[in-house]
Amino acid sequence: MKIILKDFYSICVFGDNIYGIIGDELYSYNIKENSYVKLVRFDFNFVVRFIMKTHVLKRLLRYIPRAVIIISVDEFCFVLKNKLYKFLLREKKLVCLCSDLPTNPLNLTISHCEKYVIFGDYDANESLEPVNVNFVNLENGHLHSSEIFENGDVNHIHNILPYKNGYIVLTGDTGNKTGLYLFDYSFSSYECLFSNGQLFRSCWLKEIDDNFYFSTDSQYEDNFLIKLDMSDRSFSKIANIENSSIYSCSRGNKIYFSTTVEPGYNHNNFFLNILDDRIGNGITSRYARIYSFDGDLLTLVDKKKKDFLPMRLFQFGTFSFPDHVDCDDQYLIYNCLALSHFSGVTVVLNDM
Repeated sequence: MKIILKDFYSICVFGDNIYGIIGDELYSYNIKENSYVKLVRFDFNFVVRFIMKTHVLKRLLRYIPRAVIIISVDEFCFVLKNKLYKFLLREKKLVCLCSDLPTNPLNLTISHCEKYVIFGDYDANESLEPVNVNFVNLENGHLHSSEIFENGDVNHIHNILPYKNGYIVLTGDTGNKTGLYLFDYSFSSYECLFSNGQLFRSCWLKEIDDNFYFSTDSQYEDNFLIKLDMSDRSFSKIANIENSSIYSCSRGNKIYFSTTVEPGYNHNNFFLNILDDRIGNGITSRYARIYSFDGDLLTLVDKKKKDFLPMRLFQFGTFSFPDHVDCDDQYLIYNCLALSHFSGVTVVLNDM
C-alpha cells in the first residue's frame, strides 16, 4: 500500500504519527487514522508566509527543512532557513533555539553529553577556507563554534556521527582531506579513517551486523555502495550506483538510501550556473532512486524522474527521509523533492 500526502513535507516520525509542514504551519498526520492535526503556525511575516505556501518559491529560496534530529520521545529539532527550531510534542510548542546559524547544515546530531545539537559548516566554500563544527545548547540556544579543518582541507562537513567515545566526521566535496575522520570527544584531535578523493566522499554511514556501509556522493566520478572494515581500515565495493547519494535511513536490519540527480562542475558564468540543467559526469541517470540493502541484497524500492526546472536554481532531484523513533518497520516514509509530479510530497509505503 502507498499513501501520498500532497503538500506535506515530513520532518520526523513518532510511532504512527508523522510531523511535517504544510504551507506555513506544522502538522501531525496519523497513518492508521488517516487524519491531520494542526499544531502551530510559524511566526513569519506576510512575505515569508506567501513563500512557504508556494512550492516553487520554497524551492527557489530554500524554505524547505533539511537537517532534522529527534532529541527525545518528546522533542525534535529541525533547521529552516538558517534557524534552528525545537518542537515540544506534549506542549505543542515551537521554540526558535537559534535565529542566526552560521551555516545551513546538511545533518544534525546530538552530542554525547546530550547537551548540544552539533553540525558542521555546510556551504559551497569553493576557496576551501577553514571549516568549523558548531554547537547549539539545547536549553538556552547559545551557539559556539570550533575550527576543526584548516585552509585547503575540505569544502564542508556532510555529517557528524557519534562513534564510541568520539565522532566520525564525513567531509566533502573536494580538498586534500575529503574522507572519513575519527575525532575525539572534544574535537581537539583526530585521525584519518579513510581518504581517497571522491571514493570516500560520503554523506551517510550505516551499520549492519558490525559492518559499516555508505554510498559515495560524487557528481564528478562513478558512485558505489561501499563496505568498510573499521578494524583494519579496508574497504570493498559492493555495487555500482547510478548517481550520488545524500540521504539514508534504517528500518530493522535494512538500510534505505536514495540517489540524487545533480549538475556537474560550476561554470565561470553565473547565469550558466543557475540555468544549466546538464547532469554531472558521475550522474548517469535523470532518475532519483531509493534502494534497500540488508547486507547482501540490493533492491530498488522506488524511482522518479527529475523535473524540468534547473537544478542549481530549484534544487536537486532527490528523495529524503524523516528522522524516526518507535516507527513500525513495516513503514517506509520519504519526501520527494524536484521530481516530476512528485515534489513537496510525503510518501508512506506499507508492508516493507
